[in-house]
Amino acid sequence: MSRLACVLLVAAMSTLPLLAQKKPEPKPESAPASQPTIPIDPELQKEIDAINAAMSVKLNCVAGKNFDFVGTINPTQLQLLMEVADRTFKIVEELMAGAGGVAGASATGNGSASGAPAGKTPAEALFGGRKCLVAVFNNGTQYQAFGKWYDEFYKFPYNFAEMKTRTYFPYAWPRSCIATHLKPHDVNMLRNVIAHEIGHVVGYRYAYNNADSPIWFVEGLATCLEGRATGTTNCYCFSGGYGDANASAKTLVNREWAKWKAQVKAQVKAKQEKTTEALLRMKLNEMTMNDVGKAMAVVDFWMKNEPAKLTQWISATKKHWPQPFQADWSPAKGEAQKLALKEVFGMEWPELDEAVRKHVQASY
Repeated sequence: MSRLACVLLVAAMSTLPLLAQKKPEPKPESAPASQPTIPIDPELQKEIDAINAAMSVKLNCVAGKNFDFVGTINPTQLQLLMEVADRTFKIVEELMAGAGGVAGASATGNGSASGAPAGKTPAEALFGGRKCLVAVFNNGTQYQAFGKWYDEFYKFPYNFAEMKTRTYFPYAWPRSCIATHLKPHDVNMLRNVIAHEIGHVVGYRYAYNNADSPIWFVEGLATCLEGRATGTTNCYCFSGGYGDANASAKTLVNREWAKWKAQVKAQVKAKQEKTTEALLRMKLNEMTMNDVGKAMAVVDFWMKNEPAKLTQWISATKKHWPQPFQADWSPAKGEAQKLALKEVFGMEWPELDEAVRKHVQASY
């Protein structure tokens, strides 16, 4: 097998034991059934050669249909992560098929019903014309070096500084990519990180028009995809978490998705959850576990009941999103989401909250 490179900035999770809860047995670290070898395309090989030269490493590479995995972990481990990535993306394809294709008609600007240009797979259309790159390294030093390489190679010097406080990172543009590293975690825990970060990149790229997606929605989508693809919730991106244990996050470590949903239900029964409208203003480092749980419940409700409208909502939100880019909250961002909710669902926020409460109490 050719040694190559394929990057994805994904997150590493904490391994501290749960409080008053038995930790599920780890999934076996074994490779899935062998798959046909997919050749490395010239553009990917160019990236691998550049990374090898810049970092003085020899990358392993596993090329796939939807993702290209590269890294300094061994090919068997990369293949294991590829399996969960493909499983996650299959959920995405099924979810978004009802809205004219996985990428949406605006993804490539070609105006086609599916949004996919001739000769391109849904993944290639969604991720900007190429498969998403996932890069997984043995340690934080290599991970940081990759971040520096990415910013220099793509002349996009905006993300490296943020990587210093995170153990995974999703690049939505200019090159769709997810990056993470192994230490001090194991490859089985990175399965959750991969699934979760694919949710982030999909949320940012869908109906792509150079507009960010609402933070609460992206976190809710990522958590739903992670739970459905792996059955557990290891990955969390709130209150400064990014895989680092803290008082509010310890109970999320390797927790079965059903148990997290039960906690969401308890919040709903006690009428202690925030309204969806309250989530709109929140920055990532302001969100708590319960806030992400509420976001997850909203997205889960849409996914199960009106998946086509879910994708229409995010497309409409991006259509109304203020330009140019604004890092902080603005009333225009709230208005964009409100207009999209009315256009697509014919609802106001209180009506959505009531529907979500009923959904949680009936199915969680």
